[in-house]
Amino acid sequence: MEGRAMRKQIMKVLDIAEKTYYNWKRQKRPIIVLLEEYFTKGDLEEYFQTGKIEKLEIIKKFRTEELREKLTLNEAHVSGETLRLFSEFLEWKRARQLQERPLEQ
Repeated sequence: MEGRAMRKQIMKVLDIAEKTYYNWKRQKRPIIVLLEEYFTKGDLEEYFQTGKIEKLEIIKKFRTEELREKLTLNEAHVSGETLRLFSEFLEWKRARQLQERPLEQ
């Protein structure tokens, strides 16, 4: 049931039909991979209800290094799975920031 609900949320976000969703998924389009890997159905529902995703609003206020430092300081209080997920998010954010930098000439 969760997969179906997530698919519907992704179709809503991208404003695409079910056939297009499956074509893009089969083609491994980056937007589909990104949404399925880093967002939950709840995240997408929250976005449609409020226009933002609260956990991302909190995180975007910090530089990657600040987040890493805060995580390290509180590591003893964080479960292994949470730490792994957050670490993956930080790596994704760093990669995104690198992609957004203008090329130096």
